[in-house]
Amino acid sequence: MKTKFEFSVKEHVDESPDTSFLGEYSNTPGKVYIDREERGDMGRNEYRYFNLGCGDSAYIEQDYKRMEDLNKGYWSFIGIEVIASKEGIELGHASLWGIESNCGEEYKQEIIKDLTAEAQKEAEENLKKLCCNLPA
Repeated sequence: MKTKFEFSVKEHVDESPDTSFLGEYSNTPGKVYIDREERGDMGRNEYRYFNLGCGDSAYIEQDYKRMEDLNKGYWSFIGIEVIASKEGIELGHASLWGIESNCGEEYKQEIIKDLTAEAQKEAEENLKKLCCNLPA
């Protein structure tokens, strides 16, 4: 018989996401770049160039817009954490970080479903270890 656990779901702001796949700001142009000064997008004490990340050069405009929107706070990266507990004791935990905050509710629910399964599995294993190691 499976043990019933309580699950809590928390959403956190990812304070240090890896944005390198979008590109990076620099004062040195890369092989494929956007000159922010030329466009009038560069503010005081900002980097002049936006260099292509690991994506296709055909999408540099899209990646640049995503990065600019990120910096303006229109979206962010988040982490989702699921904790499995029994009678207030945490027994299992699973999390995923680097999720785009505007990914949609359906995608978030899919992630929560997967993380809940992981947290439950860990909780069952930990509960089994605890119970099997009790003195007779």
